[in-house]
Amino acid sequence: MAIEKFGYNELCAAVLRGLLKIGDKKQMDNKLLDILVCPLCKGALVYKKEADELICKFDRLAFPVKDEIPVMLEDEARELTAEELEK
Repeated sequence: MAIEKFGYNELCAAVLRGLLKIGDKKQMDNKLLDILVCPLCKGALVYKKEADELICKFDRLAFPVKDEIPVMLEDEARELTAEELEK
């Protein structure tokens, strides 16, 4: 599936349906990272490979990546500590 021919909503739907895999479990596709944003503030996300999470520094949330699929739900995110934000 070529990412370039889909809009943001179509891409998110494909990810959630499992049609588009991120790839290696500990490797986040850079094109997907460029498209995904925080569902709350629409800000940029940072992928933390060691924790397999997408981080929104503005909202202080970490969104998990489960079975190679980003879970972009506020209820599934965990709050970051001040120490984690400094890293």
